Amino acid sequence: MLGFVTNGVHEVQKDSLCALERDAVSTVSEIHGPERFLNRLKSVGIVVGSHIKVLRTGCPVVVHTEGGRFCLRKEDASQIRVDPNPAEALA
Repeated sequence: MLGFVTNGVHEVQKDSLCALERDAVSTVSEIHGPERFLNRLKSVGIVVGSHIKVLRTGCPVVVHTEGGRFCLRKEDASQIRVDPNPAEALA
């Protein structure tokens, strides 16, 4: 599990990764948080423009990206904004 530390608990935004339903596929549009958090996501392939699929909701959120499958704490997933339009399915 990727254990990122962010500042406090944030409200769930309707366009955040943790607001998506299971099997939803979308494109990352923004990522908020400290530089360390951004760098850690970048190291596993979660960057603006990447496609992401939610495999499990709740805490942790399990996602599949081009870089593999990852678990994210709900607080961290809430910092990842996604395009509300569905993305192409991941292979």
